[in-house]
Amino acid sequence: VVKTFINQASGDRDFIVRKRSGSRTLGDARYIRSQLQIEVQETYDARVRGISTVGAAIDLFLKMRGDQFSPSSFESMRLNLERYLAPLKEVLVTKVTRPQIEDLLQTHRDRVSAATLDRVATNTRALFKFLLERGSVKENPALHIKFESKKNHIDLISFPENSLYFRLKTGAINFGVAASDLFFRELSSWAKKYQTCVHIGSVALQNPRGKLLNVTVWIDRGGNVRFPYSKIHLFDVDVKGEKAVRESDYFDSGKAAAIVKIDHWKVGLSICYDLRFSDLYLKYAKAEVDLILIPSAFLVTTGQAHWHTLLRARAIESQAFVAAAAQGGEHASKSGEKRHTFGHSLIVGPWGEIISEVTDKGPQFKVQLLKRERIEQVRKQIPMRMHRKVLSSVIKE
Repeated sequence: VVKTFINQASGDRDFIVRKRSGSRTLGDARYIRSQLQIEVQETYDARVRGISTVGAAIDLFLKMRGDQFSPSSFESMRLNLERYLAPLKEVLVTKVTRPQIEDLLQTHRDRVSAATLDRVATNTRALFKFLLERGSVKENPALHIKFESKKNHIDLISFPENSLYFRLKTGAINFGVAASDLFFRELSSWAKKYQTCVHIGSVALQNPRGKLLNVTVWIDRGGNVRFPYSKIHLFDVDVKGEKAVRESDYFDSGKAAAIVKIDHWKVGLSICYDLRFSDLYLKYAKAEVDLILIPSAFLVTTGQAHWHTLLRARAIESQAFVAAAAQGGEHASKSGEKRHTFGHSLIVGPWGEIISEVTDKGPQFKVQLLKRERIEQVRKQIPMRMHRKVLSSVIKE
């Protein structure tokens, strides 16, 4: 009750004046609020000093520090502490040692990324710093912890649209993959062996209920193969200087957005032409995804005019990383048909800055480390989540 009272007072000082005595001055209101905060802090400090086990320390740490983090950061920290420190839950906080924590993190080395273990280590240091400041422990055993991580470990590999089959000639499509294809089983084994997620931008998937589907293939660290997203916006265009395209002649459109997870990262999925339709990315912004994937095969004409602008816009409005693996260069079939795509695979930061770009044509790749702290920095500076409004109607004159 007292904490709620303080929170209300911080947003409305007149409230505390009226509540405590109708005639008190604003200065008195500030004094009352400061006294209440001192009382609450002393109560919490007493509880911290009485903590005995790591499990109890985690619970109180989360209660006291929860309002200092964004919802996504808090949830990540909670999962890290509760999941990875679970074996220490019944251990006395005064008995926890640095080797214990290092050995515990080491057991997870082959199952999760080095970046995840780094975050767990950071959260553990913060937990014991909290206990140290309040007299529950005499030292911070997590202060200088070290653990071996896999060298050159990759968490995610992302491929462009039409990765397995790029159709060049017109007419009916006579090729569509199936979930049972040998290729997926082989790639599944590879992903499981190297503990890497694989994102095949899109393939033409057989659909017993109608036309083909242009779908994303997602293979997780466990080797599980899924098709979580089907392209919503089909490419039916007549661009000057390019061949007319009618994707809807051969494909059925998808109906829903899709989010997958890599550790604690939320990843929003889309494909190529979806890039032009901000409604889809608004859903991902509201869900506070960390990364948006936009595998593509852009025409040269539209790529030159719109590619960089649209990708930067999607990153800025979502305040998330955007990674767009793109087909680039000349594509030629055995029968002589040719097509050119724009290329310029990009990774864009949540501030709209271009972090990485492939400018050469033909097969290329880039390796990039993405840090969640960058997302939090941007969202803290411009808290769009708190300002976003839902418009229910349009005023017509």
